Amino acid sequence: MFTGIVEGLGKVEEVENPGVDKRDASLRLTLESPLFEGAKVGDSIAINGICLTVETKRNSRASF
Repeated sequence: MFTGIVEGLGKVEEVENPGVDKRDASLRLTLESPLFEGAKVGDSIAINGICLTVETKRNSRASF
């Protein structure tokens, strides 16, 4: 059970499979939240209890 502190909410902007092969299970998740304003590429951010690394960032949008 996740017992962390919820700091805010965000919006799922895009989910894509960047792999060359459709069998590649990796996904790129792009989210929008005012909490991402201060984030930078390489930061680790917990989303629903799972740490994700910021791959790209623009304003309040971040891709993991």
